[in-house]
Amino acid sequence: YTNGSWNPDSQEGLRVLQQLEQSRALYWETYQLRRSNAWELVQYLSLTLLLQSLEPSRKLVSTTQLMAHWLAAEIQALYDAETGDIDVRAWANSDLAELYLLAPIVDGIQAMHAGEDFAAKACSAARKLVVLAGASSFKVFSTRRQMMRYLDWFSPMAGGAFISLEASARQLLDELPEG
Repeated sequence: YTNGSWNPDSQEGLRVLQQLEQSRALYWETYQLRRSNAWELVQYLSLTLLLQSLEPSRKLVSTTQLMAHWLAAEIQALYDAETGDIDVRAWANSDLAELYLLAPIVDGIQAMHAGEDFAAKACSAARKLVVLAGASSFKVFSTRRQMMRYLDWFSPMAGGAFISLEASARQLLDELPEG
């Protein structure tokens, strides 16, 4: 991704793809080792969706697995958002905000959650994060940076499904103060 254009066939593009795949694998390894919070699984899901968008003919995981991972991350984050200490609850709301941002592009999730407004749920989680952690906290800064990658990196790289997330990502950024 150079000067606003993405060329996956360039040397730089191939290097970026390799690094994204390596990051995805490491998030999965870390999740498998600890399974103590949803963050690693959310990052694995995000990169899986990105890489599958970049190479649609290559299925990294089945639709069923992707949906199961999303649901597992949601259950873990919902539990942590209600029962953990204040730091755990704050990070869980960050995870929920990102999960709900991704929900519309995870096959099967919208059908399973018919009628739910995922953008509203994402914004609600972001507001809870700000209340729990404080507007100028690292948690809010980090979550804001996570959401910006959908606009600054993922959408320009993958287009398609990620472009459909732009409005929701902008709404989330409106809920997360800059500092």
